[in-house]
Amino acid sequence: MTPTEGSPEPTDFGSKFRRYPLAELLILLVILVYLPSMHGAFLWDDQILITENTAVVAPGGLHKIWTGNGTLDYLPTTLSLFWAEFRTWGSDTRGYHAVTVSLHALSAVFLALILKRLRVPGAWLGALIFAIHPVAVESVAWIAETKNTLSGVFYFAALLAYLKFEEDARLRTYLLALGAFGIALLSKGSVVTLPFVLLLCAWWLRGRISRTDLLRCAPFFALAVVIGLITIRFQNAALSKYGDETPVLPLAEKLTQAGQIVWFYLSKAILPIDLMTIYPRFTPMGVFPDVALVAVLVALWLYRDTSWGRALCFAVAYYILSLSLVLGFFHMGYSVYSWVADRFQYLALPALAALAGAGISLLARRVKPAAIAAGVALAAALLVATVFQQAAYLSLEALWRNQLRFTPNSSIALTNLGINLIQQGRIPEALECLENASLIEPGFAEAHADRGGALLALGRVDESIIQFREALRLNPKTIVAADNLGTALAKQGRIQEATAQFREALKIDPRDATAHDNLGTMLAAAGKMDEAIQEFRAALAIQPFMAPAKKHLERALSETAH
Repeated sequence: MTPTEGSPEPTDFGSKFRRYPLAELLILLVILVYLPSMHGAFLWDDQILITENTAVVAPGGLHKIWTGNGTLDYLPTTLSLFWAEFRTWGSDTRGYHAVTVSLHALSAVFLALILKRLRVPGAWLGALIFAIHPVAVESVAWIAETKNTLSGVFYFAALLAYLKFEEDARLRTYLLALGAFGIALLSKGSVVTLPFVLLLCAWWLRGRISRTDLLRCAPFFALAVVIGLITIRFQNAALSKYGDETPVLPLAEKLTQAGQIVWFYLSKAILPIDLMTIYPRFTPMGVFPDVALVAVLVALWLYRDTSWGRALCFAVAYYILSLSLVLGFFHMGYSVYSWVADRFQYLALPALAALAGAGISLLARRVKPAAIAAGVALAAALLVATVFQQAAYLSLEALWRNQLRFTPNSSIALTNLGINLIQQGRIPEALECLENASLIEPGFAEAHADRGGALLALGRVDESIIQFREALRLNPKTIVAADNLGTALAKQGRIQEATAQFREALKIDPRDATAHDNLGTMLAAAGKMDEAIQEFRAALAIQPFMAPAKKHLERALSETAH
């Protein structure tokens, strides 16, 4: 699978797609495959990123987004897209899904054009495999992961433009590549590895990395460092504010874990079965995965001058480069739940897809019927798996029930399912889930907090207070427990204690709109209307569409007017 002689077909963007009828077919196929996800609801952190994010829903949000004022991560391009989508679609998730599916389809087309420029056989088949691979479902069917599909489009656009620049040497093309990379970085920081990929492509095309290649890539490295440092600063600030519970491993353990993570991702990409949202933590396998990985890399390097060796070197190097940020060496908030996630290998997946496409294409030159059968069988299997995998992302209940199919003793899944059942008014079912979560992991503060919420909804106030206090004992920053404890105290007529508790909640999170609204209600009940009005306004400043706070403010203003 070495580069062949001759110039690749000319590539351009936008209207130039008509030169590639396969692009239109690929886009249409992706849209058809992902039709089931179009009716998917907002999931796990979608509300936090979109409908409850003041930077997205409030006036002046774009300024907050680009200055990073009040945002947990610095993702201005992604949040700006959400800002525009919220004003277009509101709470109708179909529009959000249409956008992210379209972005994924566009990434697949860009990938095909990149592979053609790299003179990789079976470029369109490789792009098709990437487009319909079930591992990509988490990135495409989950609205919050638009940051993956959006950054992916600009990542591939930057790579495609850079490869075009290598042929036409036009400054405009180079600046287009650099600009697309900047937008990709501002969509999601994981694309920071692109400069290394550009050098890898130079090695693939010319067999070496020259001084000119290094100079051309220098601005890309500089941009990656600057925006990468900004992203890290925001992530560290968020972890510091809300409590950093991520496990910290010794370096030796991180090294042994890294090899295991690579093999895990490789296994899921090759055999995409039992896909789930939160994978259980690994059982340590010692140094064996690392030794095996190093042995493979050494063997590939020794055979790099052969056609197959060079192709595998290129693909494996790209794959590991794309995974480098999620191998456990860098601090990641998600490691509280798991070391791995399907969405983390979205940008790495094209390497294996391209290898599969090239392999089938080369086989077709020798045994065409067998190659056609293999290609059709692979595409059909992936397509069916992708369609069925989307069922897990249609609702929060579906998400957590799918998780519990594989990990029935997951306290996180039981707790989140319980929360969703409370929201649906299915309190007894919710309480059962939350009680099981508390039994499985007695030290899980959130399970106690939400169990208290279910008890409170059933009118069992005394029992709920016990659960809220236990949650706060386990983790004093459990804001849900702090809020609901105040509500429970208020239900018992203990207004002063409730008022003090809501103030404590605001010490945990000053931007908790619910706590401001509840505190305002307590102050109004105590006849302190001016202070109550301030709290209601504070709640609406954080969540402008918060109906209870609006109602309470109107009532308070009406009473003071008389």
